[in-house]
Amino acid sequence: EISACLVGSEMCIRDRHTTWKSDSITGEITRHETWSPNKRNPSGWDKIQSTDLQGKAHINKITGEAVSTPHTQGKSIPGGVREAYPNEIPKRNYQGE
Repeated sequence: EISACLVGSEMCIRDRHTTWKSDSITGEITRHETWSPNKRNPSGWDKIQSTDLQGKAHINKITGEAVSTPHTQGKSIPGGVREAYPNEIPKRNYQGE
């Protein structure tokens, strides 16, 4: 069984889950990553995709176009990066219509 437990805590993660980074001053989420268990990976986890809400643009390897933030990266995404979908942007960070 694969699990990730916080030191000194009884909270353990055993299934697909999301982690995030936030700005230490504003508390805004700046990046989140979705992980899936993989017993063959030494860490026990594979990153499925990540969404950057701040930072530099990344180049889509198929189109050659720069994709500015917010963008989502992942192995299953053609070219490796695309614009983030509204449901991938935390509501507090969402600037859409």
